Amino acid sequence: MTARYKEKVSSLYDVKMYYFMPHSGGQGQHGSGFMVDPWVGHSHGCINMYIKDAKVLFNLTRNQPLRVTVYGAWD
Repeated sequence: MTARYKEKVSSLYDVKMYYFMPHSGGQGQHGSGFMVDPWVGHSHGCINMYIKDAKVLFNLTRNQPLRVTVYGAWD
């Protein structure tokens, strides 16, 4: 990931994505105000995080690109 946004509005769902770091294909990882239970789905393809956790990751990777490896599909 090379792009980073402290706050971005989804062009598809018109919701705020906090500390958004996009992957390929338009999805990415970000903090979500809807994140209450991490095991209940409320994502359309992104990796949702608690806002405070997304901020920590965003700040930890400020000076270097973040490499994400996905292993298999989520069932």
